[in-house]
Amino acid sequence: MNRGKFQIFLVAILPIMAVIGFTGMFVSEKATIRSRNIELKPLTSLVSNASDLVHALQIERGLSIGLTKDRDSKAFLEALTEQRNKTNTAITDYFLVLETLKNSRLYGVVSSVFSEENVQNISRFRKSIDERTGDSISAFNFYTRKIEKLLAAISISTSFSPSKRISEELYSFLIILEAMEAGGLERANGAALLNEFNSSGEFDFNTYLDFVSYSGEETAFLNEYRKVSNASQVEIYDRLVSDDQSLVFESYRETLRNLPVSLDTNGLTGTEWFNVATRRLDLMKAVSEKLLERSGLAAEIENERVNKEIMFVLSLAILVITITLLLVIAQVKAINEQRANERRLRYAASHDTLTGLLNRTELSHRIAAHIETGEGNGYGLILLDLDDFKSANDTLGHDAGDHVLKVVASRISKQIGSNNVCARLGGDEFAVYMKVTSELEVDSLIDRIREPIPYDLSSIRISATAGCSFVQQANGDVGDLFKFSDIALYKAKSTKKGRTLIFKPEFVSEVNRRRSNLEFVRNGLDDGRLVPVFQPIVDLRTHEWTGAEVLLRLNTEEGDLRSPAHFQEAFFDAELGARMDIEMLRQVRSLLHGSESTFSGFRFGVNAGMASMRDDMYVKELLDLNRCAAERRADLCLEIVETVLFDDANLKLDDLLGTLSQAGIKIALDDFGTGYASLSHLQKYPIDCIKIDRSFVSGPGTDEDKAPIARALVDLGLSLCKEVVAEGIETETQQKFLTEIGCHKGQGYKFGKPVPWSEFVAVKAA
Repeated sequence: MNRGKFQIFLVAILPIMAVIGFTGMFVSEKATIRSRNIELKPLTSLVSNASDLVHALQIERGLSIGLTKDRDSKAFLEALTEQRNKTNTAITDYFLVLETLKNSRLYGVVSSVFSEENVQNISRFRKSIDERTGDSISAFNFYTRKIEKLLAAISISTSFSPSKRISEELYSFLIILEAMEAGGLERANGAALLNEFNSSGEFDFNTYLDFVSYSGEETAFLNEYRKVSNASQVEIYDRLVSDDQSLVFESYRETLRNLPVSLDTNGLTGTEWFNVATRRLDLMKAVSEKLLERSGLAAEIENERVNKEIMFVLSLAILVITITLLLVIAQVKAINEQRANERRLRYAASHDTLTGLLNRTELSHRIAAHIETGEGNGYGLILLDLDDFKSANDTLGHDAGDHVLKVVASRISKQIGSNNVCARLGGDEFAVYMKVTSELEVDSLIDRIREPIPYDLSSIRISATAGCSFVQQANGDVGDLFKFSDIALYKAKSTKKGRTLIFKPEFVSEVNRRRSNLEFVRNGLDDGRLVPVFQPIVDLRTHEWTGAEVLLRLNTEEGDLRSPAHFQEAFFDAELGARMDIEMLRQVRSLLHGSESTFSGFRFGVNAGMASMRDDMYVKELLDLNRCAAERRADLCLEIVETVLFDDANLKLDDLLGTLSQAGIKIALDDFGTGYASLSHLQKYPIDCIKIDRSFVSGPGTDEDKAPIARALVDLGLSLCKEVVAEGIETETQQKFLTEIGCHKGQGYKFGKPVPWSEFVAVKAA
């Protein structure tokens, strides 16, 4: 049994066991009380003996004093002897009562009464009786105070439970204490009477009658006491507590204290005192016997109550068990929900939420664990980056982008099999850890990703570039493994996308240089150090300036201008490429807007890379620049390279170029002849001009191998009714050759180098 199931078992079984145990204990306790009612009934027979003890004390006290008044009384001597014998017997029996109480369930409450000090007092008490000294009274008073403390403790312990029943032994104990207390009171009053003896030792009869009247009042009170006890012997205590009364003998003592007793100087003989005491003893015996008559009824009432209370407890037990089961069900449900939440949290902490692949952290853990087994040799980490995914995602929408990522993740997982692991590292970057024997295995992954992805009644094409490094190259270090694969990927994307590149140590310096250049461009853009320069475009026949191409330069912190040749990789960076092109458009617009010159019929050419064509902000800035140029009667030409045409599925170039063309912007195909543009591209898109790359121009007149290519390109443009511009013209010979083959316009150092705006405007005006 697992830990969770064991906890559920405990939660379910413990409350049920507790209820069953409580019920059994309650029933057992009730049965015990009921049996004690039967077993302890003989204790009530000791009440008379205890009463004898009390009255023996008071007679011994009274007669010992009266001895001086009635020395010849034979009856006195006989009574004294008899009462001393009764005293010894009563003390022995009283010890039996105490021992029985100590063994009962009330011992925890009354244990303080049975102290060593108490036992010593009782022993001294017996000794004092033998010696017939006055110490017997003080010993008895001391013990009486102990008993009163006991009763106070019992009253406190039960005052908060009026319905609690007390057992037979406690009830018997209360009867004994009541008898003792009554005797003590009478003894005190008797002492008061004896103190009123006159010198002759005679006692006035009227005083005796007053004493009899006193006893009559006492008898009337006892009758009230008996009425209270008639309900049931076990109800006496509850009745008094619920009525907010003190114990019976406390009220009894208060009543006696308030009775008027008039005494005079007449005395009472020892014999007369003995007779009075004897009547008091008979009265107490009668009270005890009357109470004992109720014991049978009490047992029946107790039996009925036990049955009712057992039924109540059993009903309560069923209710508790039902509630417990409901709580167990709720607890099980809560535990299941908690475990499900824990599983979800663990999954979320180790997996990509979109694709379900592992995340970078979990992949690193698994690679490290695999390397520790010593089986990492031959395994490689392949980092795959989807080419230009960000632009495609922005163009087609995020839903389409998410769909592409899910499909790519599924294709990678199926391609590598279950024995290898793959992960999504974030954005459009994936990783695969597998055994690699050749680049072909990685190329197969790229080919699988490149397949069309169906979406919304059409398809999306996406390519990927991969960088790979091996465990041996990183010496088993997971951090270096990621670093080397990332360097290989970085170099692959900066040279030629859509291919695989295996890491080589020399890549580190190249990548560091490239990253340094990108940082240079980024800082330049942030600091506003980008500068546009203008190179004229001329009519090859008339030599007139008909336009200019806007080129980019970047100022160093030292003030030197650097051409794009120093940071070519920045144009292929999705972020920096678009930022540079947008900044160029804004600066040209600002220059045109602030110029007082007019440029009637003059055409300004601006460049756009693939990242810019996918950026809505670039298109907005381009249209703003076109309106500004129109205000200066100038034309605007957008120059794009051939590779942009191959991204038509994602860019929707047909619509975009059509919109720009309708706005009056001319479209030129830059660096024509170096890419893979076909005749179909020239026919499909609204291209107005082709610009022949400088690599086909630098040779005419001197390099016979390139002349035929230049001638063919010019003829192609003319046949398609496109304007043809040759780039990189540096000599008179090149100009003459291009003019002869029908090229319309030219651009190069032969006609002017790229210069800042102020210089360009000044030369043009001259």
